[in-house]
Amino acid sequence: MSSPSPPGESPAAPEKSVAAEEPLRRLERDGVQYTLIGTAHVSRASADAVRDLASQAQFDAIAVELCPARYDALTAERNWTDLDLYRVVREGKAGLVKAFQDATAVFDSSGLCVFTTFAWTLADIQPQIAAACEGDWSMDKMNLVGERIWNLEKQFNLAAGLTKKDDDLPPRLKTEPAKVGPAKGLVSGIEKMLPEYYELRGWDAEGRPKKETLDRLGLR
Repeated sequence: MSSPSPPGESPAAPEKSVAAEEPLRRLERDGVQYTLIGTAHVSRASADAVRDLASQAQFDAIAVELCPARYDALTAERNWTDLDLYRVVREGKAGLVKAFQDATAVFDSSGLCVFTTFAWTLADIQPQIAAACEGDWSMDKMNLVGERIWNLEKQFNLAAGLTKKDDDLPPRLKTEPAKVGPAKGLVSGIEKMLPEYYELRGWDAEGRPKKETLDRLGLR
């Protein structure tokens, strides 16, 4: 339990490891000592400040105060019963696929084991590549490199005779619904996601890179 502040003392200064901008106050009431810290849920620094404070002292309990609107959003049953799981599970997945493919292409071409992606992101390997290689290896350049690689591979596949019909999944994933989890009862929905994926890639309806895409990537 944290040490109490003498009655009437002004708010205590935060510990060194706590972000200075986070308001911190200690007080005692009815023999119980309290430590209060103001937080902003959208701030990483604020979350780190709370984590630091919680690790510095032994508290009997830690509580979070929520505004009525946020509490209702987390606990109201209607928010869950009215949730459209089809929308949650399926929307935006094409963008995730593209981002992961581009990042994986960079990892593979860097010589690093792709298994590191279970813990690392491009932001983790970017300084390593920048230190080892000459030139611009900013995050924007890394993302561009991944996109170029994927489009080069697509051009190779097209030249080898592969077509839109080969951008597919095994029948089981298209016909056998998931048995558990938030996607329970759903199949992949690739027929809906593939056109969105092609559009994000800058490919035409047949899955071929458009002229402007190749020009942008310097592949013509």
